[in-house]
Amino acid sequence: MSLKENCKERIFSVIKKITEISKYIIMVVDKNCYNILSIVSKNEELLENGVSLIELINSNRNELPDFDCIYFLSPKSETVNIMLNDFKEENNCKYKNVYIIFISSIKKNDGILDLIASNDIILKRIKSCACLNLNFLPYESRIFSFPNKLKLYDYYPLKNTKILYDLSAKLVSVCSCLKTWPYIRYQNSELCKFFAETFYNDLNASDLFKLNTNEITNKKYINKNNTNETENSFFESTTNEQNEKNRDKTKITTNSDLVLILDRSIDSSILFLHDYSYQSLCYDLLKIETEYCNIMEETDCSYNYDYNKNKNEINEPHTVTFDITNSDKNKEKKKAILTEDDELWLSYRHIHIQEVNEIIKNKITTFTEKNTVAKIKKKNVLNPNEALEALRSLPQYESMIEQYWLHVYLCDSCFKILQNKNIVSIGLIEQDISCNVDKYGKELNLSKNNANLISIITSNEYEEEDKARLILLYFINYININEYDKNKIIDLAQLSLFMRKFINEFLKLNIHLNYIYLDENLNHSNKVYHILDKNKKKIKNYKNIAKNSKYELSRHEPNIKEIILNIYEQNLNKSQFPYVGHNIYDENNEKKKTPTVSELNVYRGTVWEFNTPYEQKHSEENQKNKLIQNRNSGDSATGNNTIISTNISSSNNNKNKKKKIIIFIIGGITYPEIKYVYEMSKELNLDIYLGGTSLLTSNLIFKQFKMLSNF
Repeated sequence: MSLKENCKERIFSVIKKITEISKYIIMVVDKNCYNILSIVSKNEELLENGVSLIELINSNRNELPDFDCIYFLSPKSETVNIMLNDFKEENNCKYKNVYIIFISSIKKNDGILDLIASNDIILKRIKSCACLNLNFLPYESRIFSFPNKLKLYDYYPLKNTKILYDLSAKLVSVCSCLKTWPYIRYQNSELCKFFAETFYNDLNASDLFKLNTNEITNKKYINKNNTNETENSFFESTTNEQNEKNRDKTKITTNSDLVLILDRSIDSSILFLHDYSYQSLCYDLLKIETEYCNIMEETDCSYNYDYNKNKNEINEPHTVTFDITNSDKNKEKKKAILTEDDELWLSYRHIHIQEVNEIIKNKITTFTEKNTVAKIKKKNVLNPNEALEALRSLPQYESMIEQYWLHVYLCDSCFKILQNKNIVSIGLIEQDISCNVDKYGKELNLSKNNANLISIITSNEYEEEDKARLILLYFINYININEYDKNKIIDLAQLSLFMRKFINEFLKLNIHLNYIYLDENLNHSNKVYHILDKNKKKIKNYKNIAKNSKYELSRHEPNIKEIILNIYEQNLNKSQFPYVGHNIYDENNEKKKTPTVSELNVYRGTVWEFNTPYEQKHSEENQKNKLIQNRNSGDSATGNNTIISTNISSSNNNKNKKKKIIIFIIGGITYPEIKYVYEMSKELNLDIYLGGTSLLTSNLIFKQFKMLSNF
């Protein structure tokens, strides 16, 4: 199941219903919603589905009184006020009819709906108002991220827990999109425990997962002249206790879907290791941006992208700029976004860079050999770059050639940097330190790893950024190194003031210590030791990998792989990763077959229909332990402004349903971890999803620390 496709389907299902009614319609979005839209769809797809124009809400927009408008917005008073300004005067409104889609649910005390109700002009024009519960970025089919203003260091320690409530609401939205009501486990740290309990409470309280339907019907909307009167609470819902009672009726088993809450201390080494799979290496060496902006300007945890800046001055996220030779044989700059829409990127992003390089060049060779015209053009051409230049004059292949050109550029650029920075030599030492096993499968000791480290950091052949990464990797993997020895190593590297501060500030966070102390087998003496010294299972694994691995620079595996395997084998340590709120039944150990998990309806969102009063009727006996059926709204009726809350249920196809594992890492996720999520999903036949507060690269971490006040 693709998370990205689910989000796209959710958005387009609403848009299609609107465009079936409205012939001429435009779409007005805020920056946050634009980012989400641009990830899940192309502008062309919106146009094909009846949207004539897409505009940013804070741009200078023309009046289009004959057009209906879809406002796709974050539920913020500032944004809503801009929308209301479009309807200041009855005879001078920007648009005809209005459809409002909020990206996330409206909080009870936000006053957003009261704000809308205060404008009588817009009330007459509103046809519907919906909450889609899509307040996160579905970066890839199995990957998501939560835009927020915090940096990695802000979580250690977390000074204000308010952000966790916002992150929890976003994670509930992810579960809604994936149509799952999971059980919850967490890494046994204070940060993860607090967040897991917050998420558990939000999940139970959420209207998205109600088993009984205590819905609001025929609620007369009170205008600004009588705002204190209510007939029923607009946000009426079942109580937390009732939701919990209903949930207890549904037996949670070891085969149920799972949300696992981790923080970045689960694996610190992966932050600084060079990984040689295509996607990881490109983002690392080419310093491709992963954030929509470098500095968050607002406090509501949404991306803020300055669309008014000169595009040439902006490092757009996931975007690469490269040179091609055009049909006039002149150099021309092109931009490409690295997404799953690129078939070559989709196919090869998790393969070793060496293999990708060979595949791309073989594809170009095969194409030119099969195409007669191309063959003539390629005559006496010896390399892929020259072949692409020769083929550039063939207009029918322009798009395909551009795509190949991009990947030739990416591969060539990566290999050039690897060579110029001598990263391969550093990479061998990185693998030895993190695995504590050399490329021949021999276990290493402190003196050997220390000698290898010193040989790199005292050499002038390496850049200080790579030296700093290697030093941090060493300090992360060896425990109890005293301050004198740490400073001695840093001095030997002759680093700049910033890099020295960076190493010291990162170590002060104690991220690498938060997780290892959970290991009951660790040596707790004051002696310097490697974090894998007592982990015989992992050492044995790395020895086997060293003997059988095709690439000696790709021996290390993220800790997330072992965790996923333990979940699959149902032996994940319960003290290190406790459950929240439930006794879990192990189906394999019960003598009698346990009932299957009752199917829960997971709503796409909440829609408030204007001028459409009707009453929903469901008998209690049909609600218990059954999927709540889709509900169809009644016919339109005339009358005063009336708002009905209805829940639109998503269709469930439970044939061959795979277990879903949703892993969320506070602090951020890395590209090597992303690679293993895809590999493990395929290998274990599970639907595994990975998300975090950021898409981390070493370059992003360096940038974040530069923003500290003492730097």
